[in-house]
Amino acid sequence: MLWEEMEPLFDEHPDLHKDKIFLAFLRHVQKLRMSRKGRFVRVHFKTGRVVDLVPEGSLASGVEMEHDERRRCGWKFVSPKLQRAWQDFKTEYKKQN
Repeated sequence: MLWEEMEPLFDEHPDLHKDKIFLAFLRHVQKLRMSRKGRFVRVHFKTGRVVDLVPEGSLASGVEMEHDERRRCGWKFVSPKLQRAWQDFKTEYKKQN
């Protein structure tokens, strides 16, 4: 969830709650996560366990299948690269305004 990923940032910088650009960024990310860019597959197992499978390049959080050089498969936890998205958004925002 976006809030869980941003909460430490708000704790460290409480002034972000009032920053117009940052709030616009949160709305932008939320909109992207509701689009195809935020897609994922939620798998429910009979044991009750739930796993979110995330395709490469998605803005969702979950697990992604990874192949190593010996062609073995494994899983790794992934989350969106919000720092990069923030930098890109600020650049675009400044160009537009």
